[in-house]
Amino acid sequence: MSKHARVVGPSSPVYHIQELHGWVKWYHTNEKWDAHYHSWSKPGDYINTVTASVRRIWDLIEKEAKLLNGNYKNIFLVGHSQGADLAIQTGVSFNKTLGGIIALQNWAWGPAWLGKNKANARTPILTI
Repeated sequence: MSKHARVVGPSSPVYHIQELHGWVKWYHTNEKWDAHYHSWSKPGDYINTVTASVRRIWDLIEKEAKLLNGNYKNIFLVGHSQGADLAIQTGVSFNKTLGGIIALQNWAWGPAWLGKNKANARTPILTI
């Protein structure tokens, strides 16, 4: 990249396949199909699991902002698929203005479960 950019790539929480109600994801962690899988949300508990993940990302944003001397506008959230939904949920509800949100290979996101914060009402969102 460059000396002017940092990339922080948090991994989603790990659940046992039974906790995901049999949903098999492409991002399994080993060769066994009955093993543990990464997922930002659990079916049937979307709001609680996404809320926990959003708060976890808010903490990461705060840590990065300290490295940027409080310049939140230099922080961009990027997510792919489930991560795209999480990036949008995290960004629109965050209480300080971010640089932007990029959602890759996502489908239309639903309601902002943690609400929309005025700080990011005009934050650009690029969906691909």
